[in-house]
Amino acid sequence: MSRISSAAANTLLLEQIFRTQRRVVDRQIQVTTEKKSQDYQGIADDSRRLVNLENERALLNRYIQTNEQVDIRLQIQETALEGMQDVIKDFRSDLLNYASGEKRDSERTAFIQARAVDALKSMNFLLNTEIEGRYIFAGARLTEAAVNIDISTLSGFQSTYDGAGVKVQETRGAHLDDFSFSANPADGDTTWLQFERTNAGSGLSRITAVGDTFKNVNVGSTITVTGTANNNGTYTVSAVDTTNGLFLDLVTEELPTASVTQGGTLTFRDPTDVTKEIVVSDSFTSNATQDQLTYTNDQIDALPVGSKFTVAGTAGLNGSYTVSAIDTTTNTITIETTRLTDEGATTDQAGTISATSYYKGDGLTRTHRVDDDRSFELDLSAQDAAFEKAIRAMKIIAQGVYGSEGGLDNNPDRATDAMYLLDSALERTVAGTPPYGTELSSNIEQIQIDTGFKRVLIDDVNRLHKDFIGFLEGSISQMENTDSTETITKMLDDQRALEASFQVFARIRQLSLTNFV
Repeated sequence: MSRISSAAANTLLLEQIFRTQRRVVDRQIQVTTEKKSQDYQGIADDSRRLVNLENERALLNRYIQTNEQVDIRLQIQETALEGMQDVIKDFRSDLLNYASGEKRDSERTAFIQARAVDALKSMNFLLNTEIEGRYIFAGARLTEAAVNIDISTLSGFQSTYDGAGVKVQETRGAHLDDFSFSANPADGDTTWLQFERTNAGSGLSRITAVGDTFKNVNVGSTITVTGTANNNGTYTVSAVDTTNGLFLDLVTEELPTASVTQGGTLTFRDPTDVTKEIVVSDSFTSNATQDQLTYTNDQIDALPVGSKFTVAGTAGLNGSYTVSAIDTTTNTITIETTRLTDEGATTDQAGTISATSYYKGDGLTRTHRVDDDRSFELDLSAQDAAFEKAIRAMKIIAQGVYGSEGGLDNNPDRATDAMYLLDSALERTVAGTPPYGTELSSNIEQIQIDTGFKRVLIDDVNRLHKDFIGFLEGSISQMENTDSTETITKMLDDQRALEASFQVFARIRQLSLTNFV
């Protein structure tokens, strides 16, 4: 054997060459990627701090992303609020014009009631604003429409809410009542209701149930009775057994005395001049079982069907009524009535008692966190008092057919009452006394301020997040990135070493003892 190098020496030299070659490849990758290492192992000393900085950056980016999503929702909310503000202001302006003129004029009354229906439809549309399939005014129930203000035509609305026997709910609690009772809650018995009315003309209709079913029902609620033999219909609650929850008393429209003849006056609007009233002195005979009142003075023949008349000065027939029919041959007026069919206090009947609110969302709120320390509530829903007061005011104006006992023209105070509700729905400061008791103070002006504050907070926090992300990225770059000049210099140095190694290795492999003999 004449070769000087051995297998062991060759292996050792190759290992060193491969290490140098690996360094050259690593330097090439560093130059290409500008990163010191492609994994944390290559920067083991700084890896823990780097991971913490990267996690902090990722967290801030998530905050920014979710903040931007919520800001879009708030922008759309602001747009919807501006739309509702315009709707309410326009309707308030029309109502003010109506209130400042002749309230009995049929055209003016028809106009303002039609405007109320249009405004309600606009409120229904705006409160059902959605983004990406999510209704922003539905509370946490984002996939369901927030409201259903069930009003398509004025006549359809007035067929339910005549303004006398069945009135629009005048308080927030009654307006938002939403329930359905169809069985005894204790044992599930569906034959559980008693419908009774004291002697005809007494003015009392009562529904009695078992247990405390009705304890939380609000006075003034509009209830619907279904599934009964004789008493299906819509009624207004006049009283509730709040102690035991056993019964509901209902608003009734009927003659207060069953059968009696008494003298007094009958007053009705002059059909030829709405600014004047006709007052007739006469003797009246009641027949409450037939809902009829008999008169003798032929002046009363001019009383139009569907109009209101008032009886006064009698001992037991005083009240306001709406004409359902009039027979001038027999001098008989039939009045419109609202009351239960008496089935007695001991007869249990099947039936369902329900009330439906315009609001279809829920009362849950969500919290949005803008950073580790600050958050705010996403709690604005269509049941907010600002919207509820406006909707209630519009409904109060829309109820009641012109000329009837419950008509707007015969209840001029409704314009003033509705004006207060509209003012309270729009503005933070309202003059006057609430017509239906204490109202919640929420208003669109304050909601807009709160929404604007949330958007400003998001903008400020996001700018801080972005500034801090810039600082973090600088620190991360110092740990991750290479110095290009230094890296290229080292790579060239390793490259020269590698070239020299190959040359030396090749030269040594060529050495042989025969060259020296």
